[in-house]
Amino acid sequence: MIRFESPKPTVDAKKDASQAALEALCPNNKILRLSRSIAFDKNSTDLENELRDRFLAKGRPLRILVDISCMPRSYLSFLCGLGFANDYICRFDCLYSEGQYDMRGSPSPGGPLSIISEGEWTSLQIPYLEASETFPVERDLIVILGGEIGYSLPFIERYEPNRLSIVFIRDGLDPEALTGSERAAYSELTSEPNLMREDFAINDMIGVVAHVWRFCTTDCGRPVIGLAIGSKAQSLALALAALDLDNLEVVCRIPSAYSDRDVEPSGRIFFYGIEDRFEPMSYLPEEPAKLAKA
Repeated sequence: MIRFESPKPTVDAKKDASQAALEALCPNNKILRLSRSIAFDKNSTDLENELRDRFLAKGRPLRILVDISCMPRSYLSFLCGLGFANDYICRFDCLYSEGQYDMRGSPSPGGPLSIISEGEWTSLQIPYLEASETFPVERDLIVILGGEIGYSLPFIERYEPNRLSIVFIRDGLDPEALTGSERAAYSELTSEPNLMREDFAINDMIGVVAHVWRFCTTDCGRPVIGLAIGSKAQSLALALAALDLDNLEVVCRIPSAYSDRDVEPSGRIFFYGIEDRFEPMSYLPEEPAKLAKA
């Protein structure tokens, strides 16, 4: 169980209750305690050590199952890149419990809608998901967009792309319900003259992978930055595409803090099975695989 450090005692109390319930269901468990989720450098080193140690102890690529519902996109993308790029994993299964987000959220100081993040956003280039060319003169941008439009707009504008593709969550955002700075940000974003807009269901990972592939292979010599600031499943699609596209790199946002607001489940749960078909060990059951390694 991955447990991030919490800044508030009230959040710790909620995590204690969840941990106790999970430990009752899974007595054979280990708690991996990490710093606050915004401390990516330290936490990613701890995660890498954990995955590598388990790979070495097993003596073969791992099959892992991850509940991605509450995992920040930066760590989800990192685990995907780390595991497949180093052959630590041969199968990466993901469970995703869809949340019911209050799109009214709460305004942060200055106006933008705050659903789960607070404060200034900084960018993070995800290790193992870099493009082959660094510091390009020109670049294109593909954005997996969520609901915090006011925060997203200045984040997107930093990159000044030649081509811009934005993936919206189908039925996830009602433009007519937006007000104030959020409505202004949406209008400015969707009126970009070079915008190519696509709408996919929140769980449609395959559709997003296909779109990213088409966008990036239109001109394989053009570097593309992929911003993963939307749904978990769609952001995972971006990470998978980057493993196979030399001109695509994945960037996530790190907010100053995450909100302690609870997100209720919608009741819909999705399962994704991602398999490395070039890894022979992924086709063998556990015991024969041990014999094959021996």
